[in-house]
Amino acid sequence: MDQIRTLTTLMYQLIGDNRFLIDAMNSMLQRGDRLPSIELTYTAGSEYWHSTNIIMGLSDVIDCYVYAHGFNFQQTPIINVNSDYENYNTKFEKCKGITINMPMTESECLITGKLFSNTDFLKGGKMSIYDAITVYSLAYSLYHEIGHAFHDKYILESEPIKREIAADAFAYEAVKSMCEIEDKEVLLLGTIIGVTHVFNKLSYDQEKDDEKHPYTIERLYKLLSFWGLNDSSTIWELTIKIIREWCEKNNLFMEWDNDIINSKRDKFVEAYKLFRRNV
Repeated sequence: MDQIRTLTTLMYQLIGDNRFLIDAMNSMLQRGDRLPSIELTYTAGSEYWHSTNIIMGLSDVIDCYVYAHGFNFQQTPIINVNSDYENYNTKFEKCKGITINMPMTESECLITGKLFSNTDFLKGGKMSIYDAITVYSLAYSLYHEIGHAFHDKYILESEPIKREIAADAFAYEAVKSMCEIEDKEVLLLGTIIGVTHVFNKLSYDQEKDDEKHPYTIERLYKLLSFWGLNDSSTIWELTIKIIREWCEKNNLFMEWDNDIINSKRDKFVEAYKLFRRNV
């Protein structure tokens, strides 16, 4: 379970070291809201549940780790595990009392342990680029669910997509706020993986049938727009690769991927226009 303990320490660190997040949680406390506890489970998916808990599926963490290995990342990560967050008092003080609860039953521990032991994620000492990207993909999911806790009471249940858009905007700002202390490009790469790993799970038809969430390409477009990338950024190359592979998997005609459009950014924008909801 050492990998999960390390991951839990990093999750506390992602909360306690994020000034934007702490300010948001202070606002929640001031308006009389209860901060949610975070429950780790071996299942897939994450959810803000019943206004009291955030469920984080550890299966998704491993999925992102495997998914990230499909890309050739050359960056050197600078993320380090802060052992101070292993101390109860430090966690309680810096994270405003939020608790992260590991799987408790014997069967859950066995399943979770097997899930992690089959990968090299967070094994050994020095963190790899794939470890760092996976941690930041988790940061996106974690911040997104906290964004639900922050925004949902002000958005009608009958408007679920608006809730998702607000939670995403919160998550993007929370991740970007860390650029002063972490590597900006690795942060963005991790967030992209967090947003797009569902391409490995959901078909185009499944995305169309899901009326409660924006299309993944819409989330990616808003992330990159918020990040303010210039046209020459190598990130556009990555997004083209992601969308191209998704189109090939779903047998979708790639009219946006042609020799007339030279700019990678413009190719991505054309793909977004084609696949966004309500074109």
